[in-house]
Amino acid sequence: MPASTLPRRRRYPPHAVIKTRDEIELLKQASSIGDAAMWRIKHEWLKPGVREREIEAKVHEFMLNEVARLFTTSLWRPGAILALIAAGQQRRSSVKVTW
Repeated sequence: MPASTLPRRRRYPPHAVIKTRDEIELLKQASSIGDAAMWRIKHEWLKPGVREREIEAKVHEFMLNEVARLFTTSLWRPGAILALIAAGQQRRSSVKVTW
């Protein structure tokens, strides 16, 4: 089979393929926060007459509070975030996240 007809393999940046234990733990925690926010939307906040912006504000506040709670619990060892930020800067990710 000629090389031109072979399917191309997608190349991923190194940081997109192999995750550290800390990155995996952060992804799990972020997923858990998102799941909890969706549950609250469905079972507590979504009611007739409530505007979408009000729900959005509650979700935003909830997520920020949950992240702040993680920083103040024993789940985070001192310097964990700084270590993850430093690791991300060393990888020179092309993905930019803004808050």
